[in-house]
Amino acid sequence: MKNKINLAQEYITNNSAKIPKIFEKQIRRDHNFQKNIQAYIQSHPNKLIVFGMEHNINDLSIESLTQMLYTKSLMIINEFVEIMNLHYSKLIISYTKGYLGQCKGDIIKIDYRNVLCELDLLRYLIVHELSHLRYRNHSKQFWNEVATYYPQYKIARKELKIVANRNAEILKYYDLLPSKLH
Repeated sequence: MKNKINLAQEYITNNSAKIPKIFEKQIRRDHNFQKNIQAYIQSHPNKLIVFGMEHNINDLSIESLTQMLYTKSLMIINEFVEIMNLHYSKLIISYTKGYLGQCKGDIIKIDYRNVLCELDLLRYLIVHELSHLRYRNHSKQFWNEVATYYPQYKIARKELKIVANRNAEILKYYDLLPSKLH
């Protein structure tokens, strides 16, 4: 059996033409990501856009942003539980890197980084988590359930992952990111 060093050397030898291209692609992606963050900060100096409304940084805190996210999430959840004929017991705004949303038992958790996402993406995330009340996995039936209430879920799912990282960097820049999320 080959050891890890030999496997790594073999991989490098077999992929020597690809490796620089992979690094270049990652560097371009990182550069574009940073440009996106800089563009946001330059176009909204000392302001955050929270669910379509501009707020002055000096008027915001982690607590106030958490409350805004809780209020908006609760409104959307209550709208969809009625439409989907579901029941949940509690909404929690969490501060974790591990997920953007979670359904555990009948408790819905929405991560704080979602406070800067577009309202439409928050709606997708909530439909996704509420669908777990009916299907506790990511089966075909689960995705069909999500699609019933949010037909563009595939696009939203990809976008949400990208936006969450951007949001974290913007919140961090303004010192509004809880230390657990650094």
